[in-house]
Amino acid sequence: MEQIKKKFERIKNSNNVQRINEFLIELSRNPKSEYLEILDHFMKNRDPNILDNIKLNLIFILGEIGKIHAIDTDYINYLIDQYQKSDRWVRNEIMTALQKIMHNSKLPDSVFDILKYSMVDDYYPIQKNSLIIMKNLGKIPEFLYKNLLRVLNSTESEIFELMTGILKKFIKNEDELFEILNIFENYKVLNKTIMRTLLIIFFSAAINLRDLDNFRSLISNSDWEEDYKKDYLQEIDTFQKILIKNL
Repeated sequence: MEQIKKKFERIKNSNNVQRINEFLIELSRNPKSEYLEILDHFMKNRDPNILDNIKLNLIFILGEIGKIHAIDTDYINYLIDQYQKSDRWVRNEIMTALQKIMHNSKLPDSVFDILKYSMVDDYYPIQKNSLIIMKNLGKIPEFLYKNLLRVLNSTESEIFELMTGILKKFIKNEDELFEILNIFENYKVLNKTIMRTLLIIFFSAAINLRDLDNFRSLISNSDWEEDYKKDYLQEIDTFQKILIKNL
């Protein structure tokens, strides 16, 4: 640690981005919680132009430290704050770092503010990493479900697998599924393809016929707009016939 401190003293006020990045990479090879003090200096006391050029390595080492040590919420909030200010490469590194950190530290609720956007990001690694985080959370707030349902449009098998895991973890039965579709008029987000996908996820076995029938009744008796209600009921009826045929 003494040698690291000496190197830090030599470099802490440097404007040489390459030297700072090399130093940060060195720290990341043997991440220790004691290094957070050093990172504080670069995160808080640097010229914005320099910070932009060392941010990727700062975020990487925060993730590496958080992977093996609990870290203060201030560092997690720093990552969340930087998300909207960063390009896709840094945003992806932020999501990767949060994945590592959440194993030893509780993510604050403010993480939901970036997950709302990251889960529908058009950059595949960001979307995938966001869903991995969501799958490992203890709860998902209601306002996230609208975008989460949109992700079911994805043709990527890994995304579909993650989505299936998330939905099955947080939606336990047809009553909860109906409520998720009902709040904020989320039912309007689904096209026919997503409707079928939802039915496959929750009602694909013959044993689910009674649950499917209950789900149909909930929709039929709802105050949803008629055109949407009609589409849902048609898809359910078709799906129900397929299940019965395969008995």
